[in-house]
Amino acid sequence: MAILAVRKMRCQLFPSEIFDEHAWTMLLQLFVSLADNQTMTETALAHSAGVSVGAGQRWIAHLVKDGQVVSSESGEDVALTGEAIERMRRFLDFASSEAQKIEGYKAER
Repeated sequence: MAILAVRKMRCQLFPSEIFDEHAWTMLLQLFVSLADNQTMTETALAHSAGVSVGAGQRWIAHLVKDGQVVSSESGEDVALTGEAIERMRRFLDFASSEAQKIEGYKAER
């Protein structure tokens, strides 16, 4: 049940009309890059999500439209918006809490 709760929380925090795993992978990759104090280009982000550059650019455009990603002035680098960073932190805190519940349940058995 915890996995379903985590998925539901993801949908609540990151609503989108056409949100799939490629977009989610991109958001996670951008969050990890931020944590590592690195930037990502659109091309690198597409490759990290396992999609072609063209498909990646379409997903990035959708994420920009959703207010989750911002492009640099040069149009090459992309990053999470402040709101998306906060949502990701909330989501990861929730997922961590649910994972701890699962571990507690396993230990009781």
